[in-house]
Amino acid sequence: MSDKESRALKILDATTKYVNGRWESGLLWKRDDVKFPESYSTAFHRLKTMERKMDKDPEFADQYCQKIKDYVKKSYAKKVDPKEDIDGLRIWYLPHFAVKNDNKPGKIRFVFDAAAESNGTSLNDNLLTGPDLLNPLTSILYKFRQRRVAFGADIKEMFHQVMIRSEDRSAQRFLWRGKDRDREPDIFEMQAMTFGASSSPCTAHYVKNKNAITFSKDPEIIDAIVKRHYVDDYLDSCNDPDQSLDRILKVIKVSAQGGFEIRGWTCSSKGVLSRIPQNLRATTDEEIIWTGDLPVERVLGLRWNPNTDTFGFHVKKEKTDFKGESAVTKRQVLKLVMSLFDPLGFLSNYIVQAKILLQDVWRTEIGWDDELAGENLLKWTHWFGELKQIEKIQIPRCYSNMTADNPNIQLHVFCDASEQAFAAVAYLRITKRMKTEVAFVCGKTRVAPLRPTSIPRLELQAAVIRAG
Repeated sequence: MSDKESRALKILDATTKYVNGRWESGLLWKRDDVKFPESYSTAFHRLKTMERKMDKDPEFADQYCQKIKDYVKKSYAKKVDPKEDIDGLRIWYLPHFAVKNDNKPGKIRFVFDAAAESNGTSLNDNLLTGPDLLNPLTSILYKFRQRRVAFGADIKEMFHQVMIRSEDRSAQRFLWRGKDRDREPDIFEMQAMTFGASSSPCTAHYVKNKNAITFSKDPEIIDAIVKRHYVDDYLDSCNDPDQSLDRILKVIKVSAQGGFEIRGWTCSSKGVLSRIPQNLRATTDEEIIWTGDLPVERVLGLRWNPNTDTFGFHVKKEKTDFKGESAVTKRQVLKLVMSLFDPLGFLSNYIVQAKILLQDVWRTEIGWDDELAGENLLKWTHWFGELKQIEKIQIPRCYSNMTADNPNIQLHVFCDASEQAFAAVAYLRITKRMKTEVAFVCGKTRVAPLRPTSIPRLELQAAVIRAG
């Protein structure tokens, strides 16, 4: 562990305390003697920029104002009197803005710009990121596929459930005056951890894990909370409905001890889901058509259908709007190919074709906004014509229903290479009482380097990703 990571952990160990049913912690300062320059003017300038945007979009303005009101109501933020400033406080004013999520229409995410500079420095310049406590995304998905009954949820406003100790809150000030432009803005102070500070992810995971260890003596529940969360998303699986319900209720109870509300529950077992409090269950996503009694859910970027217990893919209409006969540029091709999120490699054999095409386009040395032509355009038209077909693909979420019966399980990994690309793929071979099943685990592909490389060397590269 580096010196910076060690310092961050020491600060977390020293400042993290359980106070009145919530956890509070300190900001991860790089130095003990941090001093800030004036930052009010920068924050005020950014506020006026945001106000102009609000004036152009009344609906956005209403959402923005409501978000600030909610912050104050929930005690995430409070109004402060600058006359009460105490000498020695680290005072910093944070610009703020909001972003829209295409997957959540009608909602905005409020973000503090801790990277914004004033007089040559920013809040993030003075904060440590801390050690990486984030579980690998693929590891979470592998565990999610292990057992018969799958379930998942997320922590409501995870970062804001951790309070910042009082001596550090003055570094989290922001300006606000609503829709009233004829007065000086009020000064507010975030009492909770902010979304945007570089130290927040580490602190949030540290507190979540510490809460589990503090309020549970059950190793399985601690493991579930510590090792089966990806940021605020929790995914898990068990062998039977009773075990699943027991784990769900215990995870809810332990997390609630620290103020973490785990909600949005969905499960492949309707019986288990019906016994979870209704206010904690998932609601229907308006963009997704119901295919049964349970709504299709997004789990770490993948589409999971609990009714069939399968993974699938959805291509947004705007990605398929431009037709093959219209102008297609290198920029459009790259944008579309990189928008296909496939962490486990279910679509590897399809996506690698587009990557090879991109490499061929690159060799032509055309500009980003130049049109594809000739053979490259024909290849693109063929690939693009198959894009919509990926919505028909369904991959079983669970490796096998035999995993609960202590079968003989073998992991088989293959790799190979050609002049254009190299790849590796992994399967599970599961055998029980003369019955054998094979399950796809994951796949990885890479295009061959632009510089000519021998097949044996490419096969060695394939072996490297096979070992990983």
